Amino acid sequence: MRITLLTHFPGKGGSTSLLIQLRGSLRELGHEVQVVVGHDSDDRELTDYVAVPEDPRASWANRLQSYRIIVEKTKPDLVYAVSGVDEFDLLRFLSLPRMMHSSSFEQNEVTDIPLILRQMDPFAEGHSTNTPDLLDRIRGLRWHPFEGCVAPYRLHPAFWKTDPAPPPARDWVEVCYVGRFDVFLKRANWLSRVIELCQRAGAPLRWHLYGDGGCEEYLRDQVRKNGSSDIVDFHGWTGPDELAKRLPQHDLYFLCSRSEGLPIALVEAMSCGVAAFVPAIRAGLTYALSKGGGWLYEAKSPEATADALGKVAALPREIATEKIKARHAAAELFGPAAIEQHLNHLNQVCQKLRFNGRVLEFAAARKLRRVTAATLATRKLKALFGRFRPPSA
Repeated sequence: MRITLLTHFPGKGGSTSLLIQLRGSLRELGHEVQVVVGHDSDDRELTDYVAVPEDPRASWANRLQSYRIIVEKTKPDLVYAVSGVDEFDLLRFLSLPRMMHSSSFEQNEVTDIPLILRQMDPFAEGHSTNTPDLLDRIRGLRWHPFEGCVAPYRLHPAFWKTDPAPPPARDWVEVCYVGRFDVFLKRANWLSRVIELCQRAGAPLRWHLYGDGGCEEYLRDQVRKNGSSDIVDFHGWTGPDELAKRLPQHDLYFLCSRSEGLPIALVEAMSCGVAAFVPAIRAGLTYALSKGGGWLYEAKSPEATADALGKVAALPREIATEKIKARHAAAELFGPAAIEQHLNHLNQVCQKLRFNGRVLEFAAARKLRRVTAATLATRKLKALFGRFRPPSA
């Protein structure tokens, strides 16, 4: 088959990591795969793609028409939108089998995934998610039948070759954060405050921050001002081989996200025997810990997060037990055997999909709504009084 993958940009992030892995897997299965990107970027992690030309003067309809022309030039048998609202929107105007991927159930003042999925209901013959629990929730939203499957993360082999031996005994807990320093969804700006509060409370923690972008300079500045520099290391963006060497030396993988699907970094950490300390979000995180391997908590504020983390830090024996469970859970849920099963099913779904005949024309179509009218009105009011800020880079 000729499969065209769609994504919103080629830079660093979970959706790009998934797309790169998915493209490789589909090619190994014998498919001819091309990638079309909605918005180009200088900070590229993805290579070998076609970007839609930027024209700030173009209307919504004209932009999508240009997008459609570029996609149709790839002569696909199947179009698979991995991320991006514009990419999902485009599926409604294509007269061929269409697949869309959802990584979370995000609902906030910028995006409402359930709302988008309800609008997309008639126009996607197939749907994939990172984990089965999210796929079940999507089935409850849609009226029209669709073929569903899991598009799993396929870890770099280095993460399955790490030394399972425990690190040497120590009087502190090693905590790692791995990902972009994103303010809007991951709330990485909380990190310095959480670190400060835990330090004040006497929690025996040392921090390792892997990533870049967003609020990195703010974090570095706050860590210095708070006097936490001696317990915090910034490692930058780290490749899989090096990260696989370092992760086994850590104890807890930390997140304080407001919204999250299943970060590939969590799977990587668990595969290296790192226990998770992550928000109880029903879109992948709870599934990842369904076999054990860490703690779920309510990330309501930096103060509540620091209090919950401090309590866990005082349980060294329990942490050691959860680290062992994390490795076993990762192998069972995300190991090579599980991945092969999911990819075989994904391949079957891709080959099975047939165009259902439902398609829109631009003259009679309305723009896909990202949020409800009430949310949009609230957002405008907050912006008027300076309380709303768009997502950071």
